Amino acid sequence: FTTLFKQGNTDEAYQMYNKSKGIIMEPTLLKRSSLTSSRSIASSASSRSSELRAETLSFLDTLRGYLDCRQQMDQKYQEVDEANRLANYKLKTDSGGIQLPDASEDEYKEAYQQQSIHGVAVKSIDELYAAAEVAQPIFEKTIKRLISKVCDECETNLNAVGMRFADLKAKDRAAEKAEDDYGRRRPGPAVSWLYDIVRASVEFGSAKEIERFVHSLRKKKTIHIVKAKNRFERPSLTGYRDMC
Repeated sequence: FTTLFKQGNTDEAYQMYNKSKGIIMEPTLLKRSSLTSSRSIASSASSRSSELRAETLSFLDTLRGYLDCRQQMDQKYQEVDEANRLANYKLKTDSGGIQLPDASEDEYKEAYQQQSIHGVAVKSIDELYAAAEVAQPIFEKTIKRLISKVCDECETNLNAVGMRFADLKAKDRAAEKAEDDYGRRRPGPAVSWLYDIVRASVEFGSAKEIERFVHSLRKKKTIHIVKAKNRFERPSLTGYRDMC
């Protein structure tokens, strides 16, 4: 259901939901072409509470809440980026993709495994964290310098930028994630493909600042962008947007 709705196939999504629950709704309630009309349908259907099952009402309440949230997120984005500059921004990586071309879906480029402090692919979670502890202060210093540069170029108050450096993930949680997400990758081990042990988030107030920050990342010779995702171009189901 969620996949169909995210793709905009709302008619199919509702038909699937109704069929799975054994619920028959009038065709007029299933006829929709946009998020706005879906929201109206949800409100209309909820007003007929005496004719709908409790589980359907609960679903429609959740749907209405989601649509309200999505609408607010879309409006907020338009306030920040009316020209859709970020949605049209083409993020580029230096790796050209970490999967081996013309290989199986589990075959990845050895060069992009996380390296130990000895310059070889990590073999254990302890080796990964030893390298992370060395990298963390350098990472934080680099990010702060880039943010300061962006603020100077855009004449932005540094205090207006949201900046958060997270603690290193718990080892047991990281090891679990590695096995769940990367256990099938070759070459192994799975922990060598964890990229978010050292991490940060930065919040800017304008599209221009975000563009300048990404540009600065790409221009810095000591930074190699392995993976990148533009969720301004393709927001999440709730309308959440970022670049990562």
